[in-house]
Amino acid sequence: MNQRFPFASVLVPLAILATCGCQASSSPGKPSEALACLDLAALPACSSAGWCWADPLPQGLTITSVHGLASNDAWVAATSILHWDGTNLALVYADPATRFESVFETASGEVWAAGESVVESSGAAAGAIVRLRNGVPQTMRSTPATLISGTGPDDLWFANGETASHWDGNAFTDFTLPGTAGEGVMPLSLSAAGGSAWLTARLASQAPGFLDTLFTFANGAWTGGTIQADAVHAFDASHIWISAGDEVGPLGSPLITGDDVLDEFSAIAGSSPTDVWVIGSESAGGAPALLHSNGTSLERDVYQGTGIPSALFVGSSGWGFIGDSRGELLKLSGGSFVPAIAAPMPYVNLPSLWGTGPDDVYLVGVAVATDLSAPAAGIAEHWDGCRWSVLDFGLGPLGPLGGVWATGSDVWITGQDPGVASPPVQGFLLHKGASGAWTRLSTPDGGVYGSVWGTAANDVWFGGPTFMHWDGTVLSTVPTPTGLPPSPSLTSLTGSASDDIWAVQRETPDTLYHYDGNSWTQQTSPVEGGFELVLSVAKNDVWGWGFGGLERYDGTTWAAVTTPTDPDVLAMWANSPSDVWFGQSLHWNGSVVETMIALGEPTAMWGDGTHVWSLTSAGALGGGGGIQVH
Repeated sequence: MNQRFPFASVLVPLAILATCGCQASSSPGKPSEALACLDLAALPACSSAGWCWADPLPQGLTITSVHGLASNDAWVAATSILHWDGTNLALVYADPATRFESVFETASGEVWAAGESVVESSGAAAGAIVRLRNGVPQTMRSTPATLISGTGPDDLWFANGETASHWDGNAFTDFTLPGTAGEGVMPLSLSAAGGSAWLTARLASQAPGFLDTLFTFANGAWTGGTIQADAVHAFDASHIWISAGDEVGPLGSPLITGDDVLDEFSAIAGSSPTDVWVIGSESAGGAPALLHSNGTSLERDVYQGTGIPSALFVGSSGWGFIGDSRGELLKLSGGSFVPAIAAPMPYVNLPSLWGTGPDDVYLVGVAVATDLSAPAAGIAEHWDGCRWSVLDFGLGPLGPLGGVWATGSDVWITGQDPGVASPPVQGFLLHKGASGAWTRLSTPDGGVYGSVWGTAANDVWFGGPTFMHWDGTVLSTVPTPTGLPPSPSLTSLTGSASDDIWAVQRETPDTLYHYDGNSWTQQTSPVEGGFELVLSVAKNDVWGWGFGGLERYDGTTWAAVTTPTDPDVLAMWANSPSDVWFGQSLHWNGSVVETMIALGEPTAMWGDGTHVWSLTSAGALGGGGGIQVH
């Protein structure tokens, strides 16, 4: 129904569920026979709206905190709260109103979690501090907190904005960080030992490039604001390590500089001052950074995850964990951090989704590479009803892939040549027919066509510099519609029949076009700025989304439709006239548009009448994206 490609969260409380061993293979087109089939009816992490994580598993949101008491007893915060038992990472608890950002295990069976409200409030700050005992949650405080550290059940520190709060086993005591009155304060790291605590924070008044500030709690009061530090970790009250820019080392001593690659460190942890790990990212390009220090030097280690490391914890006996931006958990084993759970599918950026049924779905787009200087490459993945796998077309290197559409045994994918540094960029099409073999076709005009939609194997339309049509034998361009500007980008092809097709021209303002079976004509847009997306359910039921909001066409006129919120909708899908999705957060139930709890805002959607597949963006190098299904 809708294809768009622009070339040139929250979970409900659940019982503990083990992660199934059904991760998709990353081997091109050849899923491992040892992997179990993914049961869509038994996915472990779902929102109250019915959106469930399908990859990564058990979930794909950024891990913001890891803490535990043993290598087989660790806790993870990633909006929800998860537990690692040495084999599986399983969802334990989540609150639809709270985005949990930090977790701390004080004793076996007792863990604290803290976070902020998922809904922005114009009033007092909202959030929660929760204590779980044997899996049973108790809200200890209905105020937000983003960091937790401590030494035991009666000595815990919580940080939020300019406030540091202490729990003594009976009550909370609040402290205001010195010199932060009226400031915007972002706590970055928190560590406690021996009756003292250390906190790094970023102040709104700090100029760009100015390092963050270290605060210290001792003798019943917080002091600080003079030492620059980004991250802090206390091994004990006498051995405190900090990072500042691309240096790390003991507080009060000269810091250690690593290699000549400039890094931005976000966390420090270790078993002792001679066994220290540091995570972050390279400031140039944003690639993952993982380093180890023996107390005197700083050496780079290979990061084996697919995202950016975002949480770090190391126990006193040398075991530890890293969580990253793709929801991956890595464990410390043999002196290196290795994946603890099956790796997710390669992330697809700027994606398109289409299928022919519940066991035949295609996902295409641009492969996310950690080497940002490398030419953009295309990637395609396929769902066979059991698992997702990467496709190997057998056609050599491909550039970015754009749109995808399929019917029966026919599949069309649009793309552009790889490694082109400057225009003109050459476009191509990939086609699979009844033989099952993929072939590559050049576009007649050499143009890049980013969107595709059709009614049958002999009636397929492509949108790009103009419209192009496949009649089952010949691929030909179609006369340019009146009003089409130079170098256009026709996207969002959608329709209900061969004589009812819509498209959007992405310009300023966006322009709407319609095909009546004979010719394409420009349509009057009902909203200022035009539509970014159109979705055709029937000739008398068409939806349009743009900066002016949501509109619906009844076959004669467009009319505005009221929405309770105004999210940035990048994809739409309809399983029926009374089951229409505008991203994951808005849903038409046949009467009204309702707000739904989303796992993310998708950049591509497709459904088979029963399920709806969705892919949420993870940014250039990850950041909490993946594949969900409803």
